[in-house]
Amino acid sequence: MKKVLCAGEALFDFISLERKKVGFSTIFEKRVGGAPLNVAVGLARLGLDVAYLVKLSKDSFGKAIYDFLASENIDVSFVKFDPNTKTTLAFVSVDEKGIPEFEFYRDNAADTLLNSDDLKGIKPEDFELFHFGSIAMCSHPTADTLWNLFQSFKGKTLTSFDPNIRPNLVKDRRKYLEILKEIFKDADIVKMSLEDLEWLGWERLEDFVSHFKRSDKITVLTKGEAGSEAIFRGKKYHQKAFTVERVIDTTGCGDTFMAGFIAELLKNGLRSEAIQSALEFGSASAALVAMKKGAAPSMPTLNEVNMFLRKTKGDLA
Repeated sequence: MKKVLCAGEALFDFISLERKKVGFSTIFEKRVGGAPLNVAVGLARLGLDVAYLVKLSKDSFGKAIYDFLASENIDVSFVKFDPNTKTTLAFVSVDEKGIPEFEFYRDNAADTLLNSDDLKGIKPEDFELFHFGSIAMCSHPTADTLWNLFQSFKGKTLTSFDPNIRPNLVKDRRKYLEILKEIFKDADIVKMSLEDLEWLGWERLEDFVSHFKRSDKITVLTKGEAGSEAIFRGKKYHQKAFTVERVIDTTGCGDTFMAGFIAELLKNGLRSEAIQSALEFGSASAALVAMKKGAAPSMPTLNEVNMFLRKTKGDLA
């Protein structure tokens, strides 16, 4: 199998160790994060060959992110550096139900400044799939650069997109929606959360699929404790969420689901029979992360997911 290319933001999550809002928290744990970076790490830990595209600062945070990616056996040959920038920081607090609240600091952040010159050497035929998103699509020139890269991959390589919308980062809603709508029409796989769907103005996944004429493409909706669903070629699939002993943090659960879903789908092929198993594998992956502190370091390995599935099915037998 060829490599998977992931692209988007790269940042540090500062996760509050207290059940308080960000501004009132005093103790934080620092973890590498960013939605597409989480997916890249998740895919690598599940045994796939992964490359990451991003621009990093040369500050200590940027260097730490680079070292982390390399330590996860992710191809960093497409990682660029800009010494005159900073690293995006996200402060995260989690409520009693494990639901995160985010505050972002992105002034002159390196991952917002990816440009066309940074795409040299990237050829669609070298990759099995191109996955991108999330808050990277809120800032230019990175949003334009990833849009152009998506256009070059379209029809040649599988494409996957997760908007993972953070409303407090959307400065120009109209322009942002224009970009998303074009991606929704053409991406082979689109994964959204229930919150994403509602922010976009839709109540049902079926209506979203119909509007963007996605009947021949895969569209996935994650719904937290209510599980997940997908529509592909006119058929709807449902997956219950796995029960876990204790939810610690849901930060990164959607990204882990995405990694699990993609990994299982690529293993079994882009066909109707593979959708249910991909939903199950993605859900199991997310369940494991919900029991840990979130972000990239919490992504499970292939062995951990398989053991969890065997145990869960054994308990149900």
